[in-house]
Amino acid sequence: MKTKLLKLLSALTLILGTMSSASATKIDVMAGFYSFSANVLGKSTAVSGVGTYEISYLSPFKNHFEFVVGYSMTMTGVIGGDYSYGPKLGVNYFPWNFSSNEKISLPNKTIEVKDFYKPYFGFAFNQRQFQSAKSSFAGFGASAGMEKYINSNYTIKTELRMNTYTGPSAGTAKEMNVLVGIIFNF
Repeated sequence: MKTKLLKLLSALTLILGTMSSASATKIDVMAGFYSFSANVLGKSTAVSGVGTYEISYLSPFKNHFEFVVGYSMTMTGVIGGDYSYGPKLGVNYFPWNFSSNEKISLPNKTIEVKDFYKPYFGFAFNQRQFQSAKSSFAGFGASAGMEKYINSNYTIKTELRMNTYTGPSAGTAKEMNVLVGIIFNF
């Protein structure tokens, strides 16, 4: 299952990379807070703190949307402790702005429109492997965030994310993340 998902993510990344122009793609690197709770076989647990990290490849399409292919990891001890990690595949929607900078080409001139604030909403499928429990959880999540333009190469990004998972033995889990990071524009 894990090998199939990694092959699928690799293929999607390759396809998305060929679909969009090089100037439209973005890579984000984020870190932040997590709050995680789970219920498995009638036993509950909850942990929270600083130590969630994510890197994603973002590829705009259809003006207001972007594909998201990412990988995240949470460490209960900021660096170290118990780990959860896994891939993410989703879509972000920018209701008031374009998902990438807009270029207007005129004779002898090109104008690039850059929005200073770009709010968005997202939906994603996530898979998490938990190191200590040696089990996998998978599920869907929703997010809301904002991008803040700095310059042509960098953008600041903040995001609030809520994920729900199901796992073995009818286990369920919920995760909330607050992330801050930087986007590298290509």
